[in-house]
Amino acid sequence: MLFSFFSKVSHEYEKTGILIIQKSLSEGENVAGFLLSPCDSIRKCASLDSPTIVLKAVFLCIFAVDMIRKATTEDIPAIRAMADVVFRRTYRDILSPEQLEYMMDMMYSEESLIRQMENDAFYIEDGQGYASLRYDGMMDDGRERFHLEKLYVMPEYQKTGLGRRLFDKIADEARIASGGNPFRLELNVNRANPALGFYEHIGMRKDRSGDFPIGSGYYMNDYIMAIDL
Repeated sequence: MLFSFFSKVSHEYEKTGILIIQKSLSEGENVAGFLLSPCDSIRKCASLDSPTIVLKAVFLCIFAVDMIRKATTEDIPAIRAMADVVFRRTYRDILSPEQLEYMMDMMYSEESLIRQMENDAFYIEDGQGYASLRYDGMMDDGRERFHLEKLYVMPEYQKTGLGRRLFDKIADEARIASGGNPFRLELNVNRANPALGFYEHIGMRKDRSGDFPIGSGYYMNDYIMAIDL
């Protein structure tokens, strides 16, 4: 009955309601007070005037329901739609328009994503963000190494904690794959990408740097960052 009740709420309202609640709580609003008077908070947004919407958002936030799930090929259109926004926005001031289009096709064409999903595990929070993980083999010291291939959050969901939750999901999956043994997680990040600060904040370090050819005369000018877990 509870599941049925929450399932009736509009997904768009749910997303906006969650953002309002997260913002209110991050600004120090008392959790108990928020729960006791949800309508006062919801009226901050004219498009959200139903207590039902607030209750679902509160339920999801307070009880930490994990909406991140493993993606399949059926999710490729959704991943491509998000990338068309967030990947372009991330690199529009870093790459030339020609290289940006080349990389969009190389990384996000339907054919490319189908191939990637044969080896990489993709995770998605519908309409909000996505990440992918690749197994990179054994290191010289006997530990296994994994590569965080992608982690992108839609602009309206940045600074809501979703980026950290996606990273934690990737780390948890790598931990399971390694059998609970120590492992290393690495990623490539463009040296001019503002997300560099995010990765440093969550404990990753710059391990090495390079200019990596990706075809057609283009290069990825990256740091390779790492964290030992």
